[in-house]
Order: sequence, then structure tokens, then C-alpha cells
Amino acid sequence: NEVLQEKKKQDDEQLKRRTDYLFPSENGRSHIKDIRTSFATACKKSGIVDFHFHDLRHTFASWLAMKNASIFDLQELLGHSTPQMTRRYSHLSAGHKQRIVSLLDRDSEK
Repeated sequence: NEVLQEKKKQDDEQLKRRTDYLFPSENGRSHIKDIRTSFATACKKSGIVDFHFHDLRHTFASWLAMKNASIFDLQELLGHSTPQMTRRYSHLSAGHKQRIVSLLDRDSEK
């Protein structure tokens, strides 16, 4: 039990030393310039396979699209020159599509 308490204390102290950076440098005073290695390590430690940093752009666009952000808002946020490119990035989940289709059920009940 004492070992667990000591480990918790060390973990708490380490949390206090954290920075505002998602991927801080080893000294914690700045950020790393290339996150590929850190991102790959984080994925590996989390058991996430076949996932790349760029996939986060698709996730970002998809989640906003499912929160009803307009294609033009997404285009601006992603820095795309055309709405067609933005459509390639925003994917609707099966659950979201099902909820949208279920709106027809509610309309027919009126």
C-alpha cells in the first residue's frame, strides 16, 4: 500500500510539472517541432493502430459536420479552396445518418 501511495505522489508531482503544450519538449519549456514520433508513440501506448496525425483533420471536420457546421465554415477552418475538398474530409458516422433519417419518422407522426 505504501508503494502505491508513493507512486501516486510521484504521478501527482509529475502532473504539476506539465506544460500547456500537448507535445512538450523534454525540458517542458517549449514544444517539439516535429510531432510524428511523439504521436506514433502515443498511439502505440494507447493501442491505436493504423492511425495517422493527418487523420485528425478528418475527425475534426466530421465532428463539426455532425454538429451542423456549414460546409463553408468547415472550408474556412480547414483552409480549403473549394467546398469539394472539404466534403472529402467530412464523413458522417452511421449513427449520425440514422438519426438524420429518423427525423422523417418524427415528421410523419404529426
